[in-house]
Amino acid sequence: MREHITTVENELESELRKGEASGPNSTSDMGLGENKIKSLRKKLDSCYEAEHVYWKQRAKVKWINDGDRNTKFFHQVASGRKQKNWISSIVVHGISVNHPKDIAIASNDFFRLSIGTHIEKLLKDIAIAFNDFFVARII
Repeated sequence: MREHITTVENELESELRKGEASGPNSTSDMGLGENKIKSLRKKLDSCYEAEHVYWKQRAKVKWINDGDRNTKFFHQVASGRKQKNWISSIVVHGISVNHPKDIAIASNDFFRLSIGTHIEKLLKDIAIAFNDFFVARII
């Protein structure tokens, strides 16, 4: 499957290079029209997507086979994810914060303030809406 995709990709890339080298408006036998070049690019994009899907599926199969078995592969993936997700520093009010405890405090403060004010406003709006609803029912 992958070999076929790679072969088709190579053929399309070669044909596209030839067409682009001769110019999109060329009408000679060697030149490709603008529509043909667009079509080749679209087919090439489809091949790239198919190859991406192929490798994604292969990675899933490898994970299913080797992923949860306390193997070297598992530890490499886990370490890679930890490194990718690690926040080494943030900037708070123009000051760089690097220490993990300070990052945690700054993050908590930020979310408490942003979510807290939103929730307080939301609760006030709900109280006003309930009030208006019941006042309208009484009248």
